[in-house]
Amino acid sequence: MSLSIPRQYRCLITATAVIVAGVLSGCAKDEAPKPPAAAPTPPPVAAAPATAQPAEPAPPAAAGTQAESDRALSAKVKSALAREAGLKAHQIDVTARDGKVTLFGTVETRALRDAAQKLASTVAGVKSVDSKLVVVAGS
Repeated sequence: MSLSIPRQYRCLITATAVIVAGVLSGCAKDEAPKPPAAAPTPPPVAAAPATAQPAEPAPPAAAGTQAESDRALSAKVKSALAREAGLKAHQIDVTARDGKVTLFGTVETRALRDAAQKLASTVAGVKSVDSKLVVVAGS
């Protein structure tokens, strides 16, 4: 007794059988799970001799507050941007370093980008403004 299966179905059945066999052969492998890799330990740090002199003199106490000054300047610029009508200050990030302010983010128009840059330059303590603002309509 012979079954007559059309050629297109024979190809489909053969392809399905090959795929199923491949999947099942991959499932049959019994591999032990690998243990998690241990975190590398940092190399020991050698202590400096007690008689060693520092390579550079210690900076003055005012320099220790430079990071605080930069954060305060960033906050002042961000606050000024938030008060400006039309600007979405939550889409603008502000960084400051030694009086140089950088604006990152998106604005809806070139006019708003220019306004943000001009406004930031008027804040006390700002020496320069680098605008990395991108104009994205509908942002």
